[in-house]
Amino acid sequence: MTTDQGPSSPKEARQQARIAKAQRKAGRNWFLRHKILTGIGALIVIAIVASIASSGGKSGNGTASPVGASSGAPAATSSPKAAGAIAHSEDIAISTCAADELGYANSKVVITNHSSKPSNYIVTIAMDTPDGKTQIGTGNAVVNNLAPGQASAAQDANTLMKAPAGGYVCKLASVTRYSSNG
Repeated sequence: MTTDQGPSSPKEARQQARIAKAQRKAGRNWFLRHKILTGIGALIVIAIVASIASSGGKSGNGTASPVGASSGAPAATSSPKAAGAIAHSEDIAISTCAADELGYANSKVVITNHSSKPSNYIVTIAMDTPDGKTQIGTGNAVVNNLAPGQASAAQDANTLMKAPAGGYVCKLASVTRYSSNG
């Protein structure tokens, strides 16, 4: 019969305590054992998510071919003046109305803040058949904290609908502008 006796000396007791501590520490979760690396990793993930969220839907490489233009001329776009009674339409310019590299209906929008305060924008672009009878889809562009007088980079406002063979036109459907200051 064997009995488990305690340590025979204080030195052996310290050694057993160290071994027990190391075993407890080794059994902990990796994230708990590496707090600094976990914190740095979390900050990197937050920065990436924030960057993606604030990109305003920008995608693609800007080499989209024109839609509905067999001669290579740009596809039809509408100007802010053609938008009629849409509030803040003077802040929106549709710079491109062409399929993206995957063939989806797309438009690029430049937003200029003509107000006196930093503003956030939500812009909806409608993509219609040239005769205006059928809406192919809509795309949205979102820009946050645009300073007074500042213009955004070209923002993609695309739809998940394939661009039709007969081409399409892009027109401003709606603009929501509100102060970034709250």
